Order: sequence, then structure tokens, then C-alpha cells
Amino acid sequence: MLFRAGDGMAKDWVIDFYNSKAWEDCRLAFMRSKFFICERCGGAATIAHHITYLTPKNINDPNVTLNWDNLEALCQDCHNKEHISKGATREDVMFDEQGDLIPKYPPSNRLGGLPAIPSGLPSKRTRGSRVTPLPKKGGDICGEKSTVDQR
Repeated sequence: MLFRAGDGMAKDWVIDFYNSKAWEDCRLAFMRSKFFICERCGGAATIAHHITYLTPKNINDPNVTLNWDNLEALCQDCHNKEHISKGATREDVMFDEQGDLIPKYPPSNRLGGLPAIPSGLPSKRTRGSRVTPLPKKGGDICGEKSTVDQR
């Protein structure tokens, strides 16, 4: 995924990280290890979410940015819920498949101003089963054992 300055999605201080080969390699290896399955709902995961959010202070710390213990495979809906619950986005917008913010509800239709039927809303699971995530490897950074003290 390519992030650009001024696209409204990524903050300027994080763009270089998300466009780096280290992140691309780490993200792909992590998502493969999770079989691209959302760790929350069992849907198709498309996002490697940082559990501890990235900040200007921790962006250069691989124990935060590239550590598999700080990553979670999420589908688009669960990622949207994560950021909405933390107040990172407004309630009338959501992230699309490319990670861009888009309106959650389409503009109203032309039939007398009646609201359009919402699309892209999270769907409820119909099965009662819960997905059990694979155990995480302790201290792994991009799939390799960290030599940094994990205290």
C-alpha cells in the first residue's frame, strides 16, 4: 500500500515507514502467518494493525513498529471499529480496502430526498463460532527472534 503526503490518511511522520521495504516485508510475512484471517471476527484480514499505535516518539523503534507481538491481523470492518472506538475517526466515515477514509453512508438518492440504503456497513456474523487466533511468538520481530531485551 502506498501512502502519500497530504492524502488525508497517513500523517507525514509515518509515510516513510509505511512505504519502507522493512514494513512491507514484515506486514506480508505477518499476514501470511495469520493466513489473512481476522483475529477478531474470522473474516478476510487485509490490515496488519499496530496494537500500540504509532507515534512520532516510537516510529523508529522496531520493537513497536515491526514486532509481531504488536501486530493484529484485522479485516476492514474490525479495523474501522477499532479506530472509531478510540475516536480516531468520525462516526460518518470509514476506511475502504485501500485504507482511505470514505463516507460510511452514500449521498441520498434523488427520489424525494429519501436516504439511500447504507452500504459497506459491518455485517453481523451469523455463525456462533469464535475464531481462536494462533499463538503469537514471543518477542519476534518480522518472524525472527529479537536480540533486544523484552523486559
